[in-house]
Amino acid sequence: MLTRSRTLPSRIAYDS
Repeated sequence: MLTRSRTLPSRIAYDS
């Protein structure tokens, strides 16, 4: 999600 987009890579962010 957008929240994890800052901590994790953009790829995993959108995947999660």
